[in-house]
Amino acid sequence: MCIRDRLLGTPVPSPPPDVPPLEQAAKSDKNLTMRQILAKHRENVSCAACHNLMDPIGFGLENFDGVGLWRDTENGKPIDASGELPDGDAAGPFVGPAELARKVASSTEARNCFSAKWLDFAYGRVGGEQDVCTEAQLEKAFAESGGNVKALLVALTQTDAFLYLPADR
Repeated sequence: MCIRDRLLGTPVPSPPPDVPPLEQAAKSDKNLTMRQILAKHRENVSCAACHNLMDPIGFGLENFDGVGLWRDTENGKPIDASGELPDGDAAGPFVGPAELARKVASSTEARNCFSAKWLDFAYGRVGGEQDVCTEAQLEKAFAESGGNVKALLVALTQTDAFLYLPADR
């Protein structure tokens, strides 16, 4: 799962079965940064289609290592945390995690994704066709509250779908 899917609600397709794993590019030169490895990976046309959607977003988090610790260099090279949201209502360039967070926080798509994730959590399942009206109701309530999470949770408990959950749940 990536930022695009988890925070913006726009999933990226699964890779085709014949795509080489990133590890192959990393093993070819131990001095490459992740940005360089991904650039090499995107040279494969079948990889580029999806990675052009994911990578520019993830570059904003490059200052964090694999366990979440802050770093200013990778393999002795300065981190380049510039990236871009390639599409959607928050599209555009950013530098670093704080700017990325501000762009995502300003996105209606992200707020709608957030309310949909709460819907999934409350129902204990992934939403589907039967939840379209409930999702719209929650999105509206969340927007009208100015993004107030408490208001979203109260609105969630006021939907017919929540009030009349099947007894076997």
